Amino acid sequence: MTSAPAQLPPVMAGGPGNASYDENSARQGDAFSELGGPILKHALGHWLQLRRELKAESSQQTVCIADLGSATGKNAVAQMELIMHWLALGSANEPQDEGSNFLCTSERLQGGRAEKLDGDAKSVEEESQIPEIPKIPENSGQEEPEASAKTAEQREVNQSGRSTDASLLKNIGTSALQTSEMKASRGDSHFDPQMVLAFFSDLPDNDWATLMGHIHTASKRPESGGITGLPCRVAAVPGSFYERLFPDAFLDVATTSFSLQWLSRLPPEAEAPGWNPGRIWCYRDAPLHVAEAYRRQRESDLRQFLEHRAAELRPGGLLWVFMPSWDDTTEGCRSDTLVRVLEDAWRELTEEGALESHVIDCFNVPAYYPTVPGVWQAVNESEAFDIHALQYVRSKRGADADQLAGGSEQGPRRSSPPTANQVWAAFQPQVCCHMGTERANRLYERICDNLAQEPGRYPGGMTVLCAALFRK
Repeated sequence: MTSAPAQLPPVMAGGPGNASYDENSARQGDAFSELGGPILKHALGHWLQLRRELKAESSQQTVCIADLGSATGKNAVAQMELIMHWLALGSANEPQDEGSNFLCTSERLQGGRAEKLDGDAKSVEEESQIPEIPKIPENSGQEEPEASAKTAEQREVNQSGRSTDASLLKNIGTSALQTSEMKASRGDSHFDPQMVLAFFSDLPDNDWATLMGHIHTASKRPESGGITGLPCRVAAVPGSFYERLFPDAFLDVATTSFSLQWLSRLPPEAEAPGWNPGRIWCYRDAPLHVAEAYRRQRESDLRQFLEHRAAELRPGGLLWVFMPSWDDTTEGCRSDTLVRVLEDAWRELTEEGALESHVIDCFNVPAYYPTVPGVWQAVNESEAFDIHALQYVRSKRGADADQLAGGSEQGPRRSSPPTANQVWAAFQPQVCCHMGTERANRLYERICDNLAQEPGRYPGGMTVLCAALFRK
């Protein structure tokens, strides 16, 4: 028995159940609100500025925005609402509330070395060749006592000479960005939400019914906290983002969040029996031949992705990428935790004889977490984009022991631990297809048992790669 090397990236578990992706995607939504939102907001401000500059050269009024890898839509729709909100306000490139403690810069990346979030030099060899990466404070999710006393001199200055201090999103869909400066800028935005076409795209096997339900609900939602629903025209686009999805020079903004880590297929080498025995993925300590095969597939896929988006975006268009990543350390942040939870339970059942060894030997997860140097190299080779931001952001906020176990003060509960459901939401369709429902259910039960018995076994937190690229 062998792995299927040409399989498409998996769809998430659909439906409304406890182990569905729709019920277990808060981790991704929190990562966006905590880490990625302010950077995207700043990039949208730069896009608005470019749009104003190009407006005299074009009569085009309609704005086309695409979310790639929308899954069941809870996070994708909320993110689209925020994008519409920020663009309507036209405030992302305005001076922000000085009480904010989240600082982003729009300086062009020029020379120097990449740095970790704490400012220490990285150990990745290629980093002597990549530009300096804008940094985000590690404590961005906490309020600084001195924040209200910040002065204009303490803020970084972008190319235009305007200092920027973007407010941290506390939760997706809140009014955390409602500052007086932002409201005052509404009249200068030159942005009409009624002229927006919003596209949600995912694989044909995606749970489109749930996605459309979220879109319909959002379109009818009254204003809350200054944020309306979706005041725009919406369409669904089935297909892989490793292929062409839109006409030439059609999109103004394209976003993908927690999707691009999935590969278009497994590496061709995965077809060989015993290629990655006893494992289901490529970790830092994976055999060299496995790591190299995954890396080559990642490079090929990323080239394809950038080539297709370069064709679909208009000049000055924004490509936003937000996905789990590896930096040069595992300290405090393991983006691969969910896969390790799955593999540990699978290996235990194999060692006990409950599952045959070939079942794990011929299964590999078609995903790969990129690095900043790897993405920088791909963008540089494409020659199609200017890099506005490219950096790691890190959350050390993880589930506590009680949450991982799904328990309470009276002791752990056996059913539906949240993290077990997160694992199952991401991998259940692949696992069931590979081994059948009965054995898959046995695997899920072991995951629940492991998390209940050893809730501190797996680290919390996450390292995420953010990239804001502008079409040349």
